[in-house]
Amino acid sequence: ATAIANSPTFANLQILNLSLNNIRSDGAKAIANSQTLTNLQSLILGLNYINDAARTFIRNSPIFLNTRIEF
Repeated sequence: ATAIANSPTFANLQILNLSLNNIRSDGAKAIANSQTLTNLQSLILGLNYINDAARTFIRNSPIFLNTRIEF
């Protein structure tokens, strides 16, 4: 998740589905802090290992204010 969050390759990505990828809370926080995923319209993180605190962190991330997020 950290590699995706930091990769300029994904700068124009609009939909990111990372379901069933064994993403943990630290990876989810890396996504929430990403400076390259700013164009996402939809972020799908279902069936991973993301705790409630990390979910709240993602929901409150300024880059995802207009992004549909699914857990």
